Amino acid sequence: MAEIISVGVAFLDNVFEADFPASEDSKTFARGHKRFGGGMAATAAVAIAQLGGRASLWTTMRSACLLYTSDAADDSLRVD
Repeated sequence: MAEIISVGVAFLDNVFEADFPASEDSKTFARGHKRFGGGMAATAAVAIAQLGGRASLWTTMRSACLLYTSDAADDSLRVD
């Protein structure tokens, strides 16, 4: 079986949940936080693998949130 090599950026998406969106000149507090792997190449590689194909991801890693250092983002995205 052929292997698909997906080349592109992998992201770490941070999603914050709130009861309602903040209006202009106001604050709202998050009641939850989730992290998801993202990026077009990474998502394509995962989809191929979940459908039974063989996929590799050649990427650099970037964090979509400045709260995490690049090392923390890299560790969250790395898979053995």
